[in-house]
Amino acid sequence: MNIQDIKMKTLANLPSYHNGIVIKPKSLRSIAEKGLDTYNQCLSVAAVSKETIFPDLNDEYKDMHLSELIVRSGDAEFLNAYLNSIEFFLDGKFVITENGNLYLDEIEVYYEDLTAITEIIKIQNCAIVALKNDDFNPANERAKKLKERILARKKRIQELKADSSDDDKLTLYDLISIVAANANGINIFNVYDLNYLQFNDQFNRLKITKDYEVNINALIHGADSKQIKLEHWLSKIKE
Repeated sequence: MNIQDIKMKTLANLPSYHNGIVIKPKSLRSIAEKGLDTYNQCLSVAAVSKETIFPDLNDEYKDMHLSELIVRSGDAEFLNAYLNSIEFFLDGKFVITENGNLYLDEIEVYYEDLTAITEIIKIQNCAIVALKNDDFNPANERAKKLKERILARKKRIQELKADSSDDDKLTLYDLISIVAANANGINIFNVYDLNYLQFNDQFNRLKITKDYEVNINALIHGADSKQIKLEHWLSKIKE
């Protein structure tokens, strides 16, 4: 999988493809229509890492795909929740046949396909970093308890922390408003046409540029250069 190619396609608002399956980037408008909580919860489940769900795997299971491990756990309810979360990001419906085969519309989907699809979803939605397992203690509980905790947990997008109890934390609403008011060519009438990666890219680029301008202005007015970390606006966005 070429991560840079997927990023480039997503930045151009183009879909990515895997074995005939189309994965389109979600627009901010679509996220708003479906609900931010729904989006966050579906992303948290679709993007969850194998190591988070099954941290104590024996060597014989380490090379298995997450979906295969979920199937082997026998937890049909969590499997359905996992597939439904992936479905949220696709234009199709999963069907499991009587023989246990999985199809998305007319396309048969294998374990490795689900892994590839979720990796693309993670890239499109800036969720490359896997969920931390700090909040999990599944050693003796296995899939049932893990399912309950995963579904209860709402993954917070790293920069936003939208559900924080701290009123000073910026929400996605705030960040969209900031970009619409400050970014070149982006306004409140077209900002919702952006997909999440496009928006995240423009927000971070705006932040780098504004930080650079503020720091340059501070230096001009006599600020101590040792106290200022000057990062040029022509720099790579840190993920």
